[in-house]
Amino acid sequence: MSSIGGELEMERSYANNSNDKRIAKNTLIMYGRMLLVTLITLFTVRIALKALGVEDYGIYNVVAGLVTFTSFIGASMQIATLRFYAFAIGEKSLSKQNAIFNLSFLIYLIIVVLVIVLAETVGLWFLKNEMIIPVNRFNAALWLFQFAIFSFVVSMLSIPFSSMIIAHEHMGVYAVISLIECVLKLSILFLIALFSYDKLFIYGLLMLVVTLIKEGIGIVYCRKKYEECFFQFTWDKELFKSIYSYSGWTLFGTLANVAYNQGNNILINVFFGPVANAARAIAFQVSNTMTMFSSNFFTVISPQIIKSYAEEDYSYMMRLFYLSSKFSYCLLLVIFLPLLLETQYILNLWLGNVSEYMLVFTRLTLIASFIMAMHSPITTVVQAIGAVKKYHVIVESVILLSLPLSYLCFKLGYSVESTFYISIVVFIIAHGLRTLVLKNVIRFSLKEYLKKFILPVSLITIIPSAITIYFYYLLPYGFIRFIIIIPVSMLLVSVCSFLFGFNRNEKQQIINMIKKRL
Repeated sequence: MSSIGGELEMERSYANNSNDKRIAKNTLIMYGRMLLVTLITLFTVRIALKALGVEDYGIYNVVAGLVTFTSFIGASMQIATLRFYAFAIGEKSLSKQNAIFNLSFLIYLIIVVLVIVLAETVGLWFLKNEMIIPVNRFNAALWLFQFAIFSFVVSMLSIPFSSMIIAHEHMGVYAVISLIECVLKLSILFLIALFSYDKLFIYGLLMLVVTLIKEGIGIVYCRKKYEECFFQFTWDKELFKSIYSYSGWTLFGTLANVAYNQGNNILINVFFGPVANAARAIAFQVSNTMTMFSSNFFTVISPQIIKSYAEEDYSYMMRLFYLSSKFSYCLLLVIFLPLLLETQYILNLWLGNVSEYMLVFTRLTLIASFIMAMHSPITTVVQAIGAVKKYHVIVESVILLSLPLSYLCFKLGYSVESTFYISIVVFIIAHGLRTLVLKNVIRFSLKEYLKKFILPVSLITIIPSAITIYFYYLLPYGFIRFIIIIPVSMLLVSVCSFLFGFNRNEKQQIINMIKKRL
């Protein structure tokens, strides 16, 4: 028996080493994709502001945002589908993968119908009666709304296909499709100049075309690559109930985040107008660039965490949990610290003309997003276990408190920045609740979490921040300070991350990986 146990342990160790290599390879692919996507996206925002103007750009973000929160819903539902795919792949069951594909498609079809009904009734009423939109731009806003609904339908119904690509860890394909989408979005901004008709209308229409092309490519690839990826009506009551329940609670969590995001956007529009919406859109564009570093990493590592739980390899799952927690935090801090200090110079370099709203919104949004991004490792483990009901009900209910609190502040005459301060406090409370929920669903020690995560990242944060801030106040504003602060802060965070963030075995793995790449 001991011989058999030893062989199983060796086989598992070999599989884990192979998984580590795959994670490293896919991480490099995703970061290559991210760098290109970031550069194209930032350039796209600059061109969009110039082509549409600040007011039309603000209108696009707030009106299309009533429906294009699908990017949030889609990402969350993709995680739900991915969890079941990863389980089936871990169990090596092709028939179960096909059953999950079919039942997921039915669930998304139900969601699509419900959202269309709500959007064409409540959403349309709100757009006509409550939104602050200049009269001469209202027809264009109505068309934008319809284009956004159509985009929602296409994006949601393609999730079973895109989730299949990620579950099989074919990140190269995922990266190529993302790059095609970004290049097309940039291209349409140059096409707008060829039209004399309403540029806002043309922009909304062409963005819909980009969605159709992107999702179409993914669907065609899946149909040709994966034999389990075909639709036929099948019914498995227990599996449907399991997927529906899991997806429903995941959707609740996402809708709470959407309500927080879009609800605050609408409140800002109602109290302060579309110019403030445009500034908020810029702020979120910058913060999304930062959090993309973390989200790309978890796109790679999530399938492995889920598969290790499905295979009952809990020690490997927790090793991935702590490693991913520290690694994602360090990646965020490398970007967060220089962005936060040099926000004004970066915005001036990027956009040219920067309003006071843009500067304050961007700094506060960066802080809020940095805190929010730390939830990813905990969320991934909870999703792997399947304990999503308790997790989302507790955590998202707290996050939703930011909406009534923001409304109250605005009614009392507080400035628009108050909503960002509220978000920062709420996100800190929410992260504490996340760790408590995790403690209740798995053998998880808060003392160990403090020792293995909180203490190392505190050292990684305090030392580089103190030195970088010293240089920030020592040097005058301008290009010289910018080119000193950026590399100094990045180097300090990288060195401190290696020294304090990882144990001996993790350091050796990193050194071996670097040697191999060199």
